[in-house]
Amino acid sequence: MKRSKLNAVLTATAAAVVIVDQLVKYLAREHLDGGVLTLIPGFLQAQLHMNNGASLGILGGARWLLVAVSVVMSLVVIWAAFFAKNFSARERVCLSFVLGGAVGNLVDRAASGLVTDMLYFPWISKIPLLPDFVCNVADIAIVFGVAAFLIFFIIEDRKRTAAKKATEAKDAGAD
Repeated sequence: MKRSKLNAVLTATAAAVVIVDQLVKYLAREHLDGGVLTLIPGFLQAQLHMNNGASLGILGGARWLLVAVSVVMSLVVIWAAFFAKNFSARERVCLSFVLGGAVGNLVDRAASGLVTDMLYFPWISKIPLLPDFVCNVADIAIVFGVAAFLIFFIIEDRKRTAAKKATEAKDAGAD
């Protein structure tokens, strides 16, 4: 895929994540009044939760530290997705999900100091060692992006290693 077309895909993906995230957060703030709305019985519920920290309330109240960390991490992800030379197109698309999620939560944090969470998966709390938590679309995009990136990174790294070995073997045979 041409670089300019890939950059357009990356930008559109990150922007779509931010737009969907902000829309869902707006709807949650407007329509969830502290109650629980069952979306998929036993699997997914909607309940409004305002988080003044990072994931699971870590660093609660450290708004500007979290804003600064979010900005720095977003810049690192932008560099990796758009400018680093060693990532495949699939890896870059995964990074655009991470970027969209980071910016989605950054918008909340910078605007009000609170991140709107609304998605609750009751079955997760039944898994040993996993905490009970409420998340949002941005959080899901970040987790998905990181997990998919790691999978594709391992696949691509194996391909790069095999290609390097093949080149070395060919060069050794030419001597």
